[in-house]
Amino acid sequence: MTIESKESTVAHIVEPVPQAACEVAMRVKQAVEPLRAQLSNACASAQQKSSDFVSSVEAHIRRAPLKSLAYAAGIGVLVAVIGSLFARKSDSSSANADE
Repeated sequence: MTIESKESTVAHIVEPVPQAACEVAMRVKQAVEPLRAQLSNACASAQQKSSDFVSSVEAHIRRAPLKSLAYAAGIGVLVAVIGSLFARKSDSSSANADE
């Protein structure tokens, strides 16, 4: 096989690759666009729901501030108890590992 025939064979193989890559890229772009729109809509919906929730919580705090304070204190105590249980479990695990 001569050098010229090798070059023409290589050119014949290499030239369709960029066009095929462009076609694949276009198909991927077409597939991604609807997903991007769905994600955008879901994000906007989540932002609206979280904004509504915050407004609802703020209204509840204004209506019953002492009740809200009691809820917050109860949640704080619950978190502290759970945290101390995990810390105690972690301390006993590390003490067993040291032995």
